[in-house]
Amino acid sequence: MRRRFWSGAAGLLGALVILAVFAHGPAFARPQNLAQLADITRYLVDVPLPGPITSLYRPRYDTVSEADLKMTHDDVAFVVMLPGGPRIYPQRYLVWHQVVNELINDHAYAITYCPITGTLMAYDASMQGLNLIFDVESHSSSEGTSGFLYDGNSVLTDRNSGSFWLQETGMAFDGQLLGRGMPTLPVFWTTWG
Repeated sequence: MRRRFWSGAAGLLGALVILAVFAHGPAFARPQNLAQLADITRYLVDVPLPGPITSLYRPRYDTVSEADLKMTHDDVAFVVMLPGGPRIYPQRYLVWHQVVNELINDHAYAITYCPITGTLMAYDASMQGLNLIFDVESHSSSEGTSGFLYDGNSVLTDRNSGSFWLQETGMAFDGQLLGRGMPTLPVFWTTWG
């Protein structure tokens, strides 16, 4: 039973990759001004999702010895440098959740991953005292759950204002925070070993 699920999930992910690559032709240059940034909404591709993608908020962490029991040396892991020390996020969790919202000393951080493009980004998600909380943009209809991609990359939305953000650049392209951007944090792609 589990094997079928993974085969089905792998098939769906493969179909989404093909759809994302060929859906709207060649890649576009990144926006150079607010008008071009706002124009991104014309190029969004609506793709079916197997269900809603739930982001994580202030997750519980395992100790290194606990994680050693669950991971192999070859498992891909992402290391993000945050205040208080680095945090390690296994790729297999970010494939399903795509966003981890951290709150450290009343300051927000967003660790984001797009499994289609393999883009890992971490952002300082505090804006003038507002701690943004992010999700992968998804919506439901009578036909099921779907979400937006731009140039094959995930679109994020913040719970605070409902603005849409580019996962790979941390820029808001629609909503109240249009044109706002978030500073990036150092991230490292490695293995558990």
